[in-house]
Amino acid sequence: MIIYSIAKNTFKETARNKIFLVILGFGAVGILLTKIVAFISPETEQKMIIDFGLATIYFFCTIIAIFNGASLIHKDLEKRTIYTVITKPIGRHHFLIGKFFGLIASISVSIILFTIIFVLYCHFINIEINITFYWAVFFIFIQICIISSVSIMFSLISSPLLSATFTIAFYMSGYWVEGLLDLISLIKFDFFKQLMTYVYYLLPKLFYLDIKWEASSGADISYEKLLYMFLHGLFYIIFFLLISNLLLRRKSL
Repeated sequence: MIIYSIAKNTFKETARNKIFLVILGFGAVGILLTKIVAFISPETEQKMIIDFGLATIYFFCTIIAIFNGASLIHKDLEKRTIYTVITKPIGRHHFLIGKFFGLIASISVSIILFTIIFVLYCHFINIEINITFYWAVFFIFIQICIISSVSIMFSLISSPLLSATFTIAFYMSGYWVEGLLDLISLIKFDFFKQLMTYVYYLLPKLFYLDIKWEASSGADISYEKLLYMFLHGLFYIIFFLLISNLLLRRKSL
């Protein structure tokens, strides 16, 4: 009940944010402009529209996650509103989880809204949507949850601007890490080779959760792979939230 109350207030706070509403507006417009991309290659119209539509949903929801998450707890610390909450019989982990779920609720609304707009738009222009598309949307949501947990983690150790910068760098590394194995194979010093190997296995593989190509090409994905992808994402969400909890506990409030 405590977590629900904090999540509810966080959701309302995020939803009332004018920047959040502006991003929603730009995202909706971006989705409705996906038809323009198809003119680049008319013979692959369906593939390009679905691919660009998913990329648009991902891009705008990522912006919401990064910039809201970066200031979510920092704002409470700065305004000292966290002190009035923590002094009540509420654990710091309750506060953290409530804030996280509140942010995820606002992002969920964004993803659902964007998906409905895109599906209706595809129906209007006679573009067929397959089941893999909905799996792609689901794993966009999982990626956004990871990014949100990372953004909250950085917000506990730096300013909102730095938190957003670090989270963007993390987001990029989640895709660039795919080529890290090639770099590791070129390293001659064993110490650095071992260190980079640890970094490779520590960083979440966001690229692994990206199935836009499968969705746009109509390829099937096995349930075993989907389960592994889900567990991979869930592990890192919990992992970064645990680190955030440790950081919040170390703060003298």
